[in-house]
Amino acid sequence: MPPFVNFRWWNPADAPARVLFLYSPGGFEDFFREVAEAVAPRAARLHDYEQTLATITALHDRYGMVRQGG
Repeated sequence: MPPFVNFRWWNPADAPARVLFLYSPGGFEDFFREVAEAVAPRAARLHDYEQTLATITALHDRYGMVRQGG
């Protein structure tokens, strides 16, 4: 996807789907690893939304992700 294009993950079927994303240049895979590590300790508290959002937002900043719009 080009930069700044809105998208979403969506599966219209009743069966599970698989998707493969390729990111270039390399290194961005660490973002997903860090998200998983950051939220895993709170998995039992799924409604800890504010802390989870703050953690992921900080990772967005670290990896230079830019949110467009409001």
